[in-house]
Amino acid sequence: MASESLAQDLATPSVWRIGKWALICVCVSALAGAAAMYMAYQNYEASVDKLLIDPHRDYSRVPFNMVDATEYCRLKTARRYGKNLVLSYIDEHSTRLDVKTGQYKIFMFVRTGNLTDYQEEAVHCFIDPESRMLTHYRTINLHKASLMSRAAKFFER
Repeated sequence: MASESLAQDLATPSVWRIGKWALICVCVSALAGAAAMYMAYQNYEASVDKLLIDPHRDYSRVPFNMVDATEYCRLKTARRYGKNLVLSYIDEHSTRLDVKTGQYKIFMFVRTGNLTDYQEEAVHCFIDPESRMLTHYRTINLHKASLMSRAAKFFER
């Protein structure tokens, strides 16, 4: 009789054992869901950062133009450097609509650091006016010698 009751207890899982497994499954599911939401949000932020849409603007009436592209590049640069941005200005001679690629090419100069100790950098910002997307964004430190200029100085010796 005792062996039958022991066999019956081992054959049927206890409520405690089922509860533990249910709790583990719920925790793992919640963790996986949180990780998926975090990755989706990171992807959303990256795509919104590139997309230039004003939800209150009718682009069929007022098309995307050079002023919009320039303003977006200024905002992108201000977000990139934050409080370290001392000054930024557009290179009016180089900024243009490239006819071959159909993109706005915005060239800027920025000073980062503080008013007395700063570094100058060049910013290249290319925007496709059809999709209103940032296609290229690059910063170049103007005081850092390029690889070619360092190689030329090495071979001059």
